[in-house]
Amino acid sequence: MKILNNIRIIGIDHGYGNIKTANIITPTGVIPSANRPAFGSNILRCDGMYYSCGEGHKAFVSDKSSDNDYCLLTLMCAAKELKRAGISEADVYLAAVFPLTWVKSQRREFTNYLMRNKRVEFEFNDRLYKLRFAGCSVFPQGYTAVIDRLSEMRGVNMLADIGNGSGLNKTDFLLKILDKSDVKIYQFNNTIKAIFHELQMTGNNLNQIAYLANCGYFHEAADKIPAFQKQYYSVMESLQSFIEKPIVDMYVVEAGEWHSEM
Repeated sequence: MKILNNIRIIGIDHGYGNIKTANIITPTGVIPSANRPAFGSNILRCDGMYYSCGEGHKAFVSDKSSDNDYCLLTLMCAAKELKRAGISEADVYLAAVFPLTWVKSQRREFTNYLMRNKRVEFEFNDRLYKLRFAGCSVFPQGYTAVIDRLSEMRGVNMLADIGNGSGLNKTDFLLKILDKSDVKIYQFNNTIKAIFHELQMTGNNLNQIAYLANCGYFHEAADKIPAFQKQYYSVMESLQSFIEKPIVDMYVVEAGEWHSEM
């Protein structure tokens, strides 16, 4: 986030699978609810409704302004950036990015979509935020990766943005790269799956403790900490052992076999 004339400039990549700022990355799934969800770390309250942000990836839609999800996700991103700055009220200028092939046809529509409410009050994780949108600019995806190198570029240059729903198809892109290469493929056994599951459970338990503490149930939260510590140290030991001596299967796919295998 940058500051110019007391206006906070927040860059946001409104991707299909994830929405990103310079400091955060969050899946684009949004789940509405009339009541506050019992769990979750990205709870937004706006216009009397609650929204759990980051719950999986949003399904592909060709028109990102067809529903309210990206407006809500934009508020979430702004709240997280303002919290990092230690403030909850600001004049904000949005710098959004859009797929290159759609910038020309949908730039105006998406700008109007993000700017339809110039003043917004909402709660994010039980904290009140007040935003005044000073403006919005929409740039092509990948633009920030080359903006400081444009003067060095000559002739035709290629920029690949391999995202969840736009840019190049990942499979085709990788096949083009690997077509003339020998590749070693490593496959982990089920040990890592069990460790991953334990890590997920540890994260869920930590969220539950944080939720209890945030709601004022400090004794209940404190009672759960010893069990959480035991679980945490156990899964960390398992992970460390796996890192030191991973159990994997390995086989080689030689150049030219990719097309015959697909």
